[in-house]
Amino acid sequence: HLHQSTAGGLQLATSLLVEVEHTLEQVREAAAHTQQELQDRVAHETHRRRIIEDDYRTQSQELRQVQEEWNVVRGQLTARLREREAELSQLSVRPASPPSLSLLPAGELEGRLSSLTRTLIQKQTALESATTERNQLRMQLEELEHKHREHLLVQHQARVISANDTDDAKAQVPSFMIESPFDTGVARRVKRAYSSLDAVSIRTGVFLRRYPLARILVIFYVILLHLLVLLVLCSRTPDNAQK
Repeated sequence: HLHQSTAGGLQLATSLLVEVEHTLEQVREAAAHTQQELQDRVAHETHRRRIIEDDYRTQSQELRQVQEEWNVVRGQLTARLREREAELSQLSVRPASPPSLSLLPAGELEGRLSSLTRTLIQKQTALESATTERNQLRMQLEELEHKHREHLLVQHQARVISANDTDDAKAQVPSFMIESPFDTGVARRVKRAYSSLDAVSIRTGVFLRRYPLARILVIFYVILLHLLVLLVLCSRTPDNAQK
């Protein structure tokens, strides 16, 4: 009877072992699938980061070119604005009245008045033209400064994105576990081992969190192992006692 009980226990243990191996194979397949997905994701993120870095370098180069052009155009506009302001200052000065106009003949006095009238009209027209051009130059200068501020904002946003990507990668490891040039050889090896274990634990956690079936299979696998160990111990105890 004891032999039959032992044989039945061994048969049950064998069937449980087959089921455990089958479950383990499923877990391995799921783990391999998850590992492939993680590798694809890492490759995608690496490619995306390279694209962002290339875009950042391109925008930085374009911004430098715009900065140089902006400096040149601003200098030209400032010089032209100063010239127009100087012209306005000269035009705003009224000429002194010629002395002893009453002593001139009537014909010459009339010609002088006509000449002064034409000169006044010309100066007034030049004054209006210079004022209009000055206002246009000021508007162009303000628009150029606005575009310059927009380019600076774009560059700042690109830097923030690049810095956020770097910070997200570093935030997974505590600050005291990051390698330092002042670390000893033992401390450096310990930190590298910790980084490897932390990466494995993170990937395992992501895998189990993404696939609930894998969590159930792992729990079922652990329970079956415990039952198998208990069954083997219980089936072997009478034999040992008999011996």
